[in-house]
Amino acid sequence: SWQIVKIHLFHPFKSTIRGHCRGQEVAIQWEDCVVLPNYWMSPETNSVNRLPMLNIEHFETISLDGTWRFQLLNSPADDSRKRWGKINVPGLWTMQPEDDLFFDKPIYTNVQMPWDHIAPEVPKENPTGIYERDFDIPTSWSSKRIVLHLGGYESVALVTINGKEVGLTKDSRLAAEFDITAFIKRGKNTVRITVTKWSDANYIEDQDQWWHGGITRSVKIFATEEVFIERFSATAGLKPDGSTGTLKIEAFIGAINGKSTDGYTLRTFIEELPKVKSASISKTLKNHIAPIWTEISEDLRDASKKHFFGEFWSGNIPENTAAALEQLRQPSPGRIAFETTIPKVFAWSAEKPDLYTSRIELISPEGVIVELSQVKIGFRSVVVRGRELLVNGKPVIIYGVNRHDFNRNTGRVLTRDDMRQDLLEMKRWNFNAVRTSHYPNDPAFLDLCDELGFYVIDEANVEAHAFYDSICDDPRYASAFIERVGRMIQRDIHHPSVILWSLGNESGKGKNLLAAATYARALDSSRPLHYEGGITGDW
Repeated sequence: SWQIVKIHLFHPFKSTIRGHCRGQEVAIQWEDCVVLPNYWMSPETNSVNRLPMLNIEHFETISLDGTWRFQLLNSPADDSRKRWGKINVPGLWTMQPEDDLFFDKPIYTNVQMPWDHIAPEVPKENPTGIYERDFDIPTSWSSKRIVLHLGGYESVALVTINGKEVGLTKDSRLAAEFDITAFIKRGKNTVRITVTKWSDANYIEDQDQWWHGGITRSVKIFATEEVFIERFSATAGLKPDGSTGTLKIEAFIGAINGKSTDGYTLRTFIEELPKVKSASISKTLKNHIAPIWTEISEDLRDASKKHFFGEFWSGNIPENTAAALEQLRQPSPGRIAFETTIPKVFAWSAEKPDLYTSRIELISPEGVIVELSQVKIGFRSVVVRGRELLVNGKPVIIYGVNRHDFNRNTGRVLTRDDMRQDLLEMKRWNFNAVRTSHYPNDPAFLDLCDELGFYVIDEANVEAHAFYDSICDDPRYASAFIERVGRMIQRDIHHPSVILWSLGNESGKGKNLLAAATYARALDSSRPLHYEGGITGDW
């Protein structure tokens, strides 16, 4: 006799559920379950277990680029096993020589989608590539936190380590990172990246382009200690005198395995300015626990009451009251923020791209450097005054181009040398600016723009051209708009070449874009915003 049961799945990626009933094993297959929504048609699902965006390099890194095992399925629900072939990573299956394995080819469209469905539905015939390879972890990493970095993919990727699902990611033109520490074992490990070509994300990745499928940028793993830098932001500016630099640093220190971050110090210093005292700054985390409200003293209660009722509306708070309010402040775990002013710096511009190296150290309470990295920064200011765009207080004329990631042999897979040659050719013809149409480029491209001297409009991976007037107001896509803009800013905020943030391209003028603009301004007020769709209806 059978009993009808309802099963609620916390994790939508499991293909089989196993259990026991009256002593017998019962297995329920994917096909027997109604799991709504499927992750490739769920615009509210931007990621699962993806780490916050981080923009610093790690010294303990192993590249996983090279030859991977590969097979191409007809859809993400296709559980048939075809023959394994080989493919280079990064590498698009749509750019391989055509045969039974690589049956899917590039498609070009401009406004229209490559199918007739309505968002967020996609075709059942949905090419899905399975990339797989083995790797070993050094013995020196046995007590460390290990992270997988996936640089780019089209258009949704599911990551599996040793047969266990780790997480899911969309927003294909920005990197995704996953903590795989708990999934790693001694000896040989296997990573599988399942890339599904068509998803709800394609509706906001409808850039006038060739549609591809596969892994577009490098894959690597890196190691940190149990306490680590989780997020990092460096914003360099320039005062009106043209020679005094400003630098704001914000970072979040994370930890695993219950490790405390109390007493850890973040230190930054500018390598080229060793004798300038203000170019070396640091701050130590002091973890704060607010007292339980029912147990606070009368003095603390009185200070809180005065503050709540606006007694200090002018901002003039007595020292003892300020100290009391600080005790009552709710914690902001792991956050460190500080800023400094640095005299006699050289300003960065496209004509004279002077760069500085900001070294970053995370130091344990015992004085041991547990993490070390660096970012290149440049001191410059960007404002719009009237009808002029001013860089370092002077009007500039933008002589620029829209640029796609494109190589006629490898599609959207580019080397650093490809990017450099693009920029050098532009220099030869006197261009001074690039708009990354219409998605964030590889970080290496911005490094080159910093070095060679280009103004960059950094554009989020948002274009809903086929549904111009609807998706911009669709609440199912609101978080995707906001995340794509926000993650781009968090990754690229330190690049002096980036003088404007762009919310995307040809996506109408709706509430989702207004929300993304608000979020962008909250993250970074040092740059103006650009959006082509802002001219919709009127100027």
